[in-house]
Amino acid sequence: MVKLVAESLLKNPELLRGKVAIITGANSGIGEATAKAMNACGAHIIMACRSEEKAKAAIDRIQEHYKTNVSNDNQPPVEFMKLDLSQLESVREFVTAFESKNLQINYLINNAGCVFMDHGVTKDGYEQFFQVNYLSHFLLTRLLLENLKANNARILNLSSGAHKFPKRDKLPTEEELRTPMEKDYKMVLYGLSKLYMLLFTIELQKKLQGTGVTTFSIDPGYVKSELGQKDDTPGWMKLMTKPFELMFSKNVFQGAQTSLHCALMPLEELTPGEHYENCGITAKSKMATNEELQAELYRMTCKFLEIEQ
Repeated sequence: MVKLVAESLLKNPELLRGKVAIITGANSGIGEATAKAMNACGAHIIMACRSEEKAKAAIDRIQEHYKTNVSNDNQPPVEFMKLDLSQLESVREFVTAFESKNLQINYLINNAGCVFMDHGVTKDGYEQFFQVNYLSHFLLTRLLLENLKANNARILNLSSGAHKFPKRDKLPTEEELRTPMEKDYKMVLYGLSKLYMLLFTIELQKKLQGTGVTTFSIDPGYVKSELGQKDDTPGWMKLMTKPFELMFSKNVFQGAQTSLHCALMPLEELTPGEHYENCGITAKSKMATNEELQAELYRMTCKFLEIEQ
């Protein structure tokens, strides 16, 4: 049974009044559903997306949602800012542009992620799932960290139950992360990228202890917006998983509920650094609980990005 955030929160247009939320991938799917709900609660939304055309269409939908569901005309801003997670320079440009606005950040929701991509490396020389789903979000978070600290912000990192797919006892090597890794199914690569997001969430919370910033890992569940046919999953596996899809897949509103739970609930009712699913703490894989791997990934990522730990 899908747990939903209380209507008393979702229908309070003053709950987040004056707050600012950066949401990556907010022009569709779970990201858009999250943006709709938080804007209806009073938040100023920064849509960090690659496509301006898609973002503008999403802004129209978010504005219409506000008009339909909120009983006042005082809608907070919803604005597009370009962010291409396949390019580290785009992340840096986004941060520079955001800083020029002199806005606080109360919520950083690292929501964007690709499930189906061709094998390959980015212009920066990294395996695509690694950079788009994890590395660029790590850089974005680190570059915004001082602003986040100044506002006791919440950081939500979208992970997935797919983080349990990789069957390893160690992280990929730097060489592997700079090659297409064609020996692996794409869903395994996707799972690795979501494992990295979970490991990052846990390690970052340790490092931010006492700063007022809190981190949460989010498993949205099996969401219809993420389903597709452009992947290398064998046909027999698709047939076997079809009944599961029909029985257990969520719509995007349902998929956004755990993100909204960790964004809207009073902090004393949440556990920072934990992995949440269906609006509650859920089990992590053995790899995700390995403290050495948590620290190793953080160190390795800082080395790649040439930033201090």
